[in-house]
Amino acid sequence: MDQQGLDCALVRGGTSKGVFVRRDALPEDPRRRDEALLAVFGSPGARQVDGVGGATPTTSKLVVVGPPERPDADLSYTFGQVGIEKGEIDYDGNCGNMTSGVGAFAVDDGLVEVGESADHVTLRLHNTNTDALLDQRVPLAGGRAATRGDYVVHGVPGTGARVDTSFLDPAGAMTGALFPLGGPTTDVGVGDGSGVVAVDAGGPDDPDDRHPVEVSVVDVTTPVVFVRAPALGVTATEHPGTLDDDAEFMKRLHRLRGRVAADLGFVDDPADALAESPNYPKLAVVAPPTGYETTDGDRVPGDEVDLVARVTSLPTMHPVYAVTSAACTAAAARLPGTVVHEVVEAGSAGRDGDGRGVDGDGVTIGHPRGTMTVGVDVGRAGAPEPTVRSVTVGRTQRRLMDGTAYYRL
Repeated sequence: MDQQGLDCALVRGGTSKGVFVRRDALPEDPRRRDEALLAVFGSPGARQVDGVGGATPTTSKLVVVGPPERPDADLSYTFGQVGIEKGEIDYDGNCGNMTSGVGAFAVDDGLVEVGESADHVTLRLHNTNTDALLDQRVPLAGGRAATRGDYVVHGVPGTGARVDTSFLDPAGAMTGALFPLGGPTTDVGVGDGSGVVAVDAGGPDDPDDRHPVEVSVVDVTTPVVFVRAPALGVTATEHPGTLDDDAEFMKRLHRLRGRVAADLGFVDDPADALAESPNYPKLAVVAPPTGYETTDGDRVPGDEVDLVARVTSLPTMHPVYAVTSAACTAAAARLPGTVVHEVVEAGSAGRDGDGRGVDGDGVTIGHPRGTMTVGVDVGRAGAPEPTVRSVTVGRTQRRLMDGTAYYRL
């Protein structure tokens, strides 16, 4: 044939968008599978103009859905971050935004049975990337996944039907430990002596390397490096594009993140972190709650959030806030001793009875497009070791189109 075809669907999940495909529609051989998928997306190619990819990290995503691979699940799914200029697919971690579309895709494709009159179905999902279990409540209408509702996701136009996803026992998803570097905080020797990450790395005898910068490295659904915004010379209220264009900020970010990536064993040389491990770990800059203007020009009052934060989606900053990063941020806010807990605690000083701060049921993050609230269930105070039982995030999803994507090999 001149071209080959792949039956699939284009789905918006939360603030991301990508291709959903049934596992049985793909070649079993991993090399042939990825060759076909990269061709469908138009990768490698900076604009992905010869495929269906969206040419940004949040719109070049893949989800493969199939029958359960373990007996305690209803479905198994695999997430792939499809390279844009690099012809490769990263299967190392999960994507919370795209996960919000898994149950709906399965319902609409007949992978699970639901009653005509049912208003929702709760599914146990198995994410193969991290071997994690999730519970997902999918709203229904007429035997199919519902899309109409009044739930607002900042960063998505209009409203939709709320999909709640609970990540179960999510600590150590990629590294095997809640605090993979050994504790709620760690000092990374990349400072310039004033508490700020040095812009440029020196040689092995660089005295700057002896100045510590405090970070928290937490792995809940995904590993994230948390650093106070002033350590990178910012406020965590900037627009993502402003940060992308700030050369000194990006140098500081890459220097700090590269060092932690090496400490985690993701790369051998910190200088190779962007090229070899761009997706993990994420890095989030955090600050106490304050009012700010979103990228849409709306005003977010400081008393509506527990903290403000910006997170990476390299090679740029995330235009909104990744769901797995939000889950990790919210969990960190409930874990004493972390940078995030201290930032939230500082912001809640003097508040009384507003449900915010370090003791509420949910954590509200102020991000570039608005706010996101994440439910957190952590272990009781006084337990020998901190535990995170679950984190729950509400999103919306919508199937945008389905049919055959054509590609050439």
